[in-house]
Amino acid sequence: MSLNIQRYTHVPLYVEAVQVTADNMAKVAEWVGGTIQMDSENQQYIKIATIRPLRDRQTQAYVGDWALKTDVGLKVYTNKAFGRGFMAAPLESAKV
Repeated sequence: MSLNIQRYTHVPLYVEAVQVTADNMAKVAEWVGGTIQMDSENQQYIKIATIRPLRDRQTQAYVGDWALKTDVGLKVYTNKAFGRGFMAAPLESAKV
């Protein structure tokens, strides 16, 4: 019996994303349908109803974090994680 090994590609994930700043926090919260809250250290963040969060931090977008919209829901990435996993899409790419 032989193996039927074939080649496949992984379809790219296109997202709309914005980095949270002190100046745009209210507009980002509106964009994702979230609310601005304060943590125990008096730091503001946007509480976002993200898809499949594994911990609370994945629902909290602080200044410097990225808020993402995908075709299946919302996500939050730290700046470091976003930089490791995403790059700008070509202008002709599909919109979310």
